[in-house]
Amino acid sequence: MKKKMHHLLAIVLVIIMALSVVETAVPATVQAKPKTTAVNKTITLTTSKTVGTKYTIKSVKSSNSSILSAKKVSSKKFKVTSKYKYGSAAITVKFKNGKTTKYKYDVGKYSLKKGKGTTVSTKDTIKSVKSNQTKIASVKKISSRRFKVTAKKAGAAKITVTFKNRKKAIYYFKVTGSSGSGNNNNNNSNNNNNNNSNNNNNDNNTNSEKISLSKTSLTMNEGDTTTLTVSIPPLYDDQAFVFWESSNTSVATVSSSLTDLKEMKKGTIKAVGGGTATITAVCMLHTEDILISCTIKVNESKKSASVYGFTITAYSNKSTFKVKECHSRNTDGTNTYDVDFFCNGSEYWINNNVTFEVEDVTPKAYAKMYLDMGIKYQAPSLKKESSASALREWNAKEGQVNWSPIKIQEPFTNAGPGQDKIRATAGKRLVIDTGMSTRALKVVAKQGDKVLDYVYLTSNSRNKNDSSSYSKYDLDLYRAVLNKVEEALWKPGMTNSEKLTALNNYINSTNHYPGCDLTLKEYNATFWENWSVDDTYIMKTDSILDNTMMFQGGICDCWAAQVLMKIAMEDLGIPKIKDMTENGEGVWLGMGSNSSNPTAPTHVTMFYKDSEGTCYGFDVNGMTYNHSEKEVTCEVHQCREKLIPLK
Repeated sequence: MKKKMHHLLAIVLVIIMALSVVETAVPATVQAKPKTTAVNKTITLTTSKTVGTKYTIKSVKSSNSSILSAKKVSSKKFKVTSKYKYGSAAITVKFKNGKTTKYKYDVGKYSLKKGKGTTVSTKDTIKSVKSNQTKIASVKKISSRRFKVTAKKAGAAKITVTFKNRKKAIYYFKVTGSSGSGNNNNNNSNNNNNNNSNNNNNDNNTNSEKISLSKTSLTMNEGDTTTLTVSIPPLYDDQAFVFWESSNTSVATVSSSLTDLKEMKKGTIKAVGGGTATITAVCMLHTEDILISCTIKVNESKKSASVYGFTITAYSNKSTFKVKECHSRNTDGTNTYDVDFFCNGSEYWINNNVTFEVEDVTPKAYAKMYLDMGIKYQAPSLKKESSASALREWNAKEGQVNWSPIKIQEPFTNAGPGQDKIRATAGKRLVIDTGMSTRALKVVAKQGDKVLDYVYLTSNSRNKNDSSSYSKYDLDLYRAVLNKVEEALWKPGMTNSEKLTALNNYINSTNHYPGCDLTLKEYNATFWENWSVDDTYIMKTDSILDNTMMFQGGICDCWAAQVLMKIAMEDLGIPKIKDMTENGEGVWLGMGSNSSNPTAPTHVTMFYKDSEGTCYGFDVNGMTYNHSEKEVTCEVHQCREKLIPLK
């Protein structure tokens, strides 16, 4: 018997949705075992197959519709469709004349010998391929619709193929320990399949009844661990491979050895979240693969949290509140902000105790500019997403290179940033969709009336899906505002030097130098009311938006000379030159000792030389009044009265 067993092992089957059809017709009331004959055809995991019959169909039924569905499409045709899952299914077709035919499908089964490889073709265009056990079976995409799997050592591996149409296919590979003559595809081995079909089917009946799982249902508490064990008949036990799967890894995970034949029959189950999951053991025998399962019910943890907070990445040791600068700009001009909230309790505690509030705190001056430019307001919309799965997936990688635990960032106080030493056990990702004009949000986490933590979310004009580029909508808005200002300031017959002087004077008489007293709440309440975020801080991290607001009485320093030089080059057609020594008209920047303030190493001045060789210096830095000067307030220096209206 063992010789026969090893002979069967030598025939390595590589099956891709292999279709075998039972042609023997029997009365519907007779429970006879039909004869199986192989058909030299294959269908991929992405394909449906229409099958023609000799007799008029009465009904079509699949033994496992989660793997393979079947439906009657005409009087003598039925259609089977794969469901991107591994397993076996029998399609029973009953005819109106009382006869029955059974069709057997094996979905996603592969077997390879160590050192060998196989190439698999797909119907859909492949985006990526991935092996969950690269030391057992590696995978490589070799064309838009083909990938190659190479067997490395004995064990089992799962190959996940993601297609460009967002579909996924799962392929399971069993690798035997000894190298051999290569892969034998059962679709090209009709004689062997035909001759052995009856024996194999008889064995299947016997073995599937004897193979069992230590438990078929189980109730666990979140955080608990237990072991399930597969029992296999001794005849097949020495060469049987077992591969474990969870239907819902956010509820229960399963792990086992992939190389030790004895240990792989034991699946370690960990309850990770409330809910129900099915743990399946795929038993890969000589003659067939048998699936047995256990239903796991996990009672959700209700542990309370004592540590919690929103997560940001950029801050200083002097920060007293949290600000997250986001790449928020969508391709349609709207914004999507996101932030994570973590705690050391359970998700149940978050769901039942924590509420999240979102407020648009875009400064009034920004909101007015958007309104004047005809941009409609869209209120923020909050979505809460569980971080449980992401946390568990990350924690499962513990010990790998570059891994570190996700820790809770406690609330900031007037004493500075909070601690970040406690490991997160639960969390929520908050996603807020807003319109184009919302450039600052305040997100608050509360338990009842108690504020647990809060964070400010701001935009930086970067595209959400391409942070290396600025939003087209922000660049277009900047240009539209600048055009209105130029139309108001530049009169017919003005020289280039006069136009640059007019624009420079407008900026310097309406803008405020950052850090000076005229930007502080205690000395200039009007400015603070219109330009601060939530009466807390001045927002100046969005370069494109900052440049736009520079034409509406905003905040600028000497580096605004770069903006003026760009305007000179783009709108006046003045070339950039090195310095005065070059011939002809041109503009250039001078810094430090080459600027109008040689004692300030970072001061920047823009210089313009006209066609006659006359040089002009432009310092673009806004007003710098301090509290001892009466001009420190907006009411006295009248910046708002000097603004060019946008509507």
